Amino acid sequence: MLDYLNSNPYIAIMYGMLIGPCLMSFGCVFIERGKSSISLMGRSSCICSTPIQWYNNIPIISYAVLRGKASCCGSRIPIWYWYAEIAGLVIFGSLTIILNYIGLLLSLILYVIIITFFRYKK
Repeated sequence: MLDYLNSNPYIAIMYGMLIGPCLMSFGCVFIERGKSSISLMGRSSCICSTPIQWYNNIPIISYAVLRGKASCCGSRIPIWYWYAEIAGLVIFGSLTIILNYIGLLLSLILYVIIITFFRYKK
């Protein structure tokens, strides 16, 4: 099995470029909800309490398509969400390009450290 994984680095790159923005998007929600003591259980919702549809919750693409505004009420979505998703794409993608599956593992470890730091920072 390890021979297959090492012989096909494109799968690792694809995983890194798909997982990175999704995890960074979740990390932003984790940090934001943690600071305001809101539970992580349940669906994502807008400031106006309207649930966000799944197709409006796709990292990077949804922000660009919606032009940084919520589809329900038009309120601004903080741009740092988009920056974090782009950073996830760059970090996870570049580490998996350079180091294959080891890079994916290292980027996951780095992700956990960064999100934990920002979540519990006073």
